[in-house]
Amino acid sequence: MRPGVRAASLAAMIGCGLLAVWLAACESGSGPTESGSAPVAKETNLALSAKATASSELPEFDMFHVTNVNDDQPSEWVPDRGKKIGAWVQLTWDYPVRIQRAELELRGIGDRITAGRLVFSDGGTTVPVRGTPDFATPIKVEVFPPREVKWVRFIIDAGENGSCGLREFRAFGEKVATP
Repeated sequence: MRPGVRAASLAAMIGCGLLAVWLAACESGSGPTESGSAPVAKETNLALSAKATASSELPEFDMFHVTNVNDDQPSEWVPDRGKKIGAWVQLTWDYPVRIQRAELELRGIGDRITAGRLVFSDGGTTVPVRGTPDFATPIKVEVFPPREVKWVRFIIDAGENGSCGLREFRAFGEKVATP
């Protein structure tokens, strides 16, 4: 909708003083979108600034180390052979973060995680994670309400074949401001 048409109808409803504030916000790009909702902030992948640790890893192959799980590269983490169920990978920050969504990208065809759970440092309830038949589609897990934590851990509860693991473990949210 053209700003002039919207401005005329808003002026009748809210008065000229607030209209000037609204128009300035729209011109700067910080005001409402065309649909009338607030602009959506770009999500931040907090995992990129976290330290990754794991219960185990395949030591003889660099391409399967835990540091691969949060690097946004086509590499993977795989727990040591025979240690699939109960294996875990954890993202830890030096400061508190507020996580609103996690994303788990499975490692490949045949070696599929079918169930797991997210555990958080705040000691609250765990969040169940169900695998997908399509390894190329990341599993998206909404964390509601968002959790303020220093770490998040993914634990494998069930999987197919012996080399279940993750390509990426992403956590989206924001760094918590400290006083």
